[in-house]
Amino acid sequence: MKFFGQSDGSAPHKRRLPVKIMSLFIFLFMSVGGVSAANPPVTIHLKNVTVAELLRQIERLRHEAQANGNRNWCRDHAFFCAFLDHTLLDSDVLSPEEGKQLHGVLVHLRSCGEVAHRYHRGELTDRELEEDYHGETACTDDAPYDLVRGAVVRFCQANPAPIPYQPRPDVRH
Repeated sequence: MKFFGQSDGSAPHKRRLPVKIMSLFIFLFMSVGGVSAANPPVTIHLKNVTVAELLRQIERLRHEAQANGNRNWCRDHAFFCAFLDHTLLDSDVLSPEEGKQLHGVLVHLRSCGEVAHRYHRGELTDRELEEDYHGETACTDDAPYDLVRGAVVRFCQANPAPIPYQPRPDVRH
């Protein structure tokens, strides 16, 4: 994975953002008006802004599934699915059909993670995994994650001012 600010092929610094996410931040910035005399730049601590948290959470879910096969699935990931679901659905930026599709995607992502968690803890046999869950422990296709990310973009466009986010102390952020 190529990281923003990385050009020499060295290991990325822990705080660098993947190019895909940085491109999205630039898109979001430009889509809400950019910088002008009427819209001066402001310093925002991204950790405390809901849009940044939504983006971080969907990309954490994508990474866990695609890079790890959901081997490290935990309650934090389940929280991310629930937070994305209720925040985006409660925002009224999606049509009822889009909301239903988004909800279905997030339920599927959570289901895959919970199956993976049970399987890797030895609670499911290979046969049970194959028969009951078609062998799926992780959604590795980009389309579901991109659909959620698209909903986050629409949320950002509908809410151009920063919305404070209060991290939960029981969730690893």
